[in-house]
Amino acid sequence: MFKAFTRLPMMVQTLRSSIASDGLSFFATFWRRRTALAAENLFLRKFVFSRLARWFDWRGALLIVKPATFIGWHRNVFRLFWRWKSRPVGRPRVTSELRNLIRRLAAENLTRGEQRIAGELLLKLQIRLSPRTVA
Repeated sequence: MFKAFTRLPMMVQTLRSSIASDGLSFFATFWRRRTALAAENLFLRKFVFSRLARWFDWRGALLIVKPATFIGWHRNVFRLFWRWKSRPVGRPRVTSELRNLIRRLAAENLTRGEQRIAGELLLKLQIRLSPRTVA
């Protein structure tokens, strides 16, 4: 309980400095152009951005784009999202050539197990398959 009272002067000082800086910013708005004010209002609507504005020069990061450009960006992101969302799930299919090769390796030496065949495919041909797929 007493810790809260020891932090109180620091919190009051922070609040005072915040109010003072906001007041100065408010009076400085009278000398700025209307487009700059509109951009600042748009930026400061979000609480997180308003707190980050103290450490980040956001005026240099703003862009003015045409609506068609913005819609094009949105379409591209939406297209990429759905391409990612509808990607195939599961193991990739084993080609018929690779299946024939595995059968031939197993037929040539009956003592080879699936673990050894999978190891040979990886070592010699750089084809990574699990022993269970080989089986």
